[in-house]
Amino acid sequence: MKTNYKKMLKLTTLLITSMLIAIASAKVYTYLYFTGNINVITQQLVWIKDDSPVSGDSVTIDFTVQAGVASNITGRLYLKNMDSAAHNLTITVTDTVGSNYEYCKVYIYKNESNSWEYVATLDAKTLGSQYSTYTDNEPIAAYPTGCFKLDFDIKATSSQGDNTFKLTVVYE
Repeated sequence: MKTNYKKMLKLTTLLITSMLIAIASAKVYTYLYFTGNINVITQQLVWIKDDSPVSGDSVTIDFTVQAGVASNITGRLYLKNMDSAAHNLTITVTDTVGSNYEYCKVYIYKNESNSWEYVATLDAKTLGSQYSTYTDNEPIAAYPTGCFKLDFDIKATSSQGDNTFKLTVVYE
């Protein structure tokens, strides 16, 4: 009997192809599923700038100060709790002003029995300067009295350099 190598090669190729298809078809897959539920709420803390609520989570205020003259800016920025529950929070300097300031302070007051009570000072020249209600301080009270006032005390030495700073509020 004569061996036909061409037919054997075709048969072997067919057999290997069939085995590969069978292996691929027999693979077992296991699935995991995730379902996310989203609760849409209203913003609980809001900025009040120049007596008007600010839409969204960011506010920008421009301060005009004269070099070499101390400027105390009050009553322009508030952080109001619009929720029926009190909230813990941390206010942190996350971007500092430049070196062209003798000082740039942020004074924080809370509304206590319809009067403002001083609670902390942030130094806008110091990265990480912060006030937190998690460390033996009372959380921002519930609506309608829950409000913080932020006043600013600024003395610039020149108009050159970095003239911006950033505060970040994290609350729960």
